[in-house]
Amino acid sequence: VSFVASDLVVFGSAILGIMAVVMAVIFRRVRWVVIPLATCGVTVTIMLGLLGALDWRMTVISSNFVAVLLIITLSIVIHLVVRYRELHAASPDGKLHDRVLQSMGLMAVPCFYTSITTIVAFMSLVVSGIQPVIDFGWMMTVGVCVGLLMSFIVVPCLMLVWPEGRP
Repeated sequence: VSFVASDLVVFGSAILGIMAVVMAVIFRRVRWVVIPLATCGVTVTIMLGLLGALDWRMTVISSNFVAVLLIITLSIVIHLVVRYRELHAASPDGKLHDRVLQSMGLMAVPCFYTSITTIVAFMSLVVSGIQPVIDFGWMMTVGVCVGLLMSFIVVPCLMLVWPEGRP
């Protein structure tokens, strides 16, 4: 149990730190570091709460769940952020609400299909016959669904409440 708990803290923190540094270098704006990290944090918090509520125990195999979920959620959020920035560059004088709505609309189908293919990959673990691997497959399947949902809720909300400025 202590090994699993330390894995959650160490790997989760390391992934968050690396993600923050990389996004700061790439996007060079606090907003584009905070919004993805907040979205990833909300996703992991909801999933850990759900796992706790369902009394779903972590194993050595599923302890990597947090790191993998952070990375998958981040990839979805980065797609949304990049699309928003492209739309902002094309029409900097446009309305914020319209730009955010258009970004989410344009990315809904691609992100949905990306998530579905990832879910299918993790669902393949369910037929492995090894209980910890099966549990990891189910955790990641639910986690990807939550990550997709949170990306399309948290990201646009934070974009709309963040003070306007350069993208």
